[in-house]
Amino acid sequence: MPPFRYLLRTRYPECDAQGIVFNARYGDWTDLATTELLRALDPRTLQVGDHTVDYRLRAQSLEWAAAARFDDVVAITPVVEAVGRTSFTVTTTMARASDGAALVSVRTVYVLVDKQGLATPVPDVLRAQLLAGAPGRLTDHSGTGGGRVVRVVRAADRTTMPWKNGGGVTHELVREGEGAAGFGARLSIAEVAQDGPFSRFPGVDRVIVLLRGAGFHLRRADGLDVAVVRPADPFAFLGEDAWDCTLPEGPVVDFNVMTDRATCRATVAVRGPGRVEGRWVLPLADGAIGGVACAAWDLAELDGAVLVDVPCVVVEIAAR
Repeated sequence: MPPFRYLLRTRYPECDAQGIVFNARYGDWTDLATTELLRALDPRTLQVGDHTVDYRLRAQSLEWAAAARFDDVVAITPVVEAVGRTSFTVTTTMARASDGAALVSVRTVYVLVDKQGLATPVPDVLRAQLLAGAPGRLTDHSGTGGGRVVRVVRAADRTTMPWKNGGGVTHELVREGEGAAGFGARLSIAEVAQDGPFSRFPGVDRVIVLLRGAGFHLRRADGLDVAVVRPADPFAFLGEDAWDCTLPEGPVVDFNVMTDRATCRATVAVRGPGRVEGRWVLPLADGAIGGVACAAWDLAELDGAVLVDVPCVVVEIAAR
């Protein structure tokens, strides 16, 4: 399990006129990360007024690899490497969260003190906590949710193609892998302009989500009727089945997730605002995805959980 991590976003006052973080701020960030580590170990450790733990800097050394810049999200990992009689030593690494680039490594020695400011022994309970760390824990002050946006497929990046039957237009967002229909997974946005049959994709599982319009009705060859009228209700079906689509109140736009049944499967749900986790996120309105500004129907690829401030279609794709 990974060690404790602390995420922050670089603020404007922490930078010079070129947007580069002042060197002294890395020491500040080290103290912040150490405080959050102690809080993760036991929130009572930092009770104001109790002085349950009061610690002071004894020594610190820093090695710079690269500079953080304004608005970077910085991932800070403080790890306690040793605990002495009255002190503990923390090795803190900092990296840019967006690409993992190393920024700074800091070695710090803190000493515990009593109310008179004199060195005091590390309590046995705290010693055990410091050495155990807080693996898997995350404190996020960056507003991203802990993960990161790997890339965003925006409107200009889509591949647009007309339907063979002339009933609409498809904007392909992502196509990857191999399968019976020429892909392992395919995500797209379709403009459905008129009544007509859905294209058939043998060996493919499909999920559609209404994005715009009053909805549509689907009728399968065996007589089954389905109404898709709300964005919150993804509809899953087999690609080889024959469906006819009718538009009672005019054209609609929908989001399509197609996966090759033999190689992968998709889970599709509408989530947010809040913390979401999945491979792909399609916001239903303009908003921020993991701290990245996205327009409605941009498609963000994620690495880990992120915070979103608008409802989103969340897609997870797993291999079979």
